[in-house]
Amino acid sequence: MTPAAIIKQATADGVQLELSPIGTIKATGKQAAVTRWLPLIRQHKPELLEALSGEPPNVPAAAPTTGPAERARLGDAVAPEAELIALVDAVADFHGFNPEQRAEAKQIALADLEAALECFRGLAAKQTGAEFKKRLQPTNGYTKRGNHA
Repeated sequence: MTPAAIIKQATADGVQLELSPIGTIKATGKQAAVTRWLPLIRQHKPELLEALSGEPPNVPAAAPTTGPAERARLGDAVAPEAELIALVDAVADFHGFNPEQRAEAKQIALADLEAALECFRGLAAKQTGAEFKKRLQPTNGYTKRGNHA
């Protein structure tokens, strides 16, 4: 099944698929329908990410997940990494980073997680606005607003 067919059929079944702020797939809709679609979404995750974002994923599907940067790029980040990615994305959005600048900022930040968290938390504290604050909410796993594959 192609990514376009999955998206079309899921939508027809009441499940909306979209790219989350941290680069995972967010599936929303009635819980029973979302639950039915999650296995297929997970099975085709790299292709769906590409279809939803319009660009290929940063890492091949078979890449090892040995360090924080690799786990974060695959959407399998632990809490501090997820927070940092959300912070980097929010600051990048606020300042209009292009995709290359955003990827470089994440790579540099993840290389020194603790220092980067301190730095980006400081930057975030200086920013105002509900939209910026909303972007800082890391979504990892299941949430009230949607399920991430």
